[in-house]
Amino acid sequence: VFTPRVIDESLQRFSDPDFILLLGPDLTRPTRRMRVTTLYRHGVIRRVLRVEGDRVGNDPRVRHSLDPRGSEGPVHEPPSSTRVYEAR
Repeated sequence: VFTPRVIDESLQRFSDPDFILLLGPDLTRPTRRMRVTTLYRHGVIRRVLRVEGDRVGNDPRVRHSLDPRGSEGPVHEPPSSTRVYEAR
């Protein structure tokens, strides 16, 4: 579970905790996982997103050969700056 320990003023404005369940490998397919993300804005729940899928690669530092961006390049986009936690 990825969620803050303390809900402070900034998290009253925006919070996006995650629950990730590793469903484990079996003999017929790779490791499966399920992720549930709940989005809160201004202390009110706005959406819940649930996804489930198979692990397609063993090294999270390199792109998979089926990545639509190609197999070369960074896995993640560079960090961006957000003002979502700032008081207004």
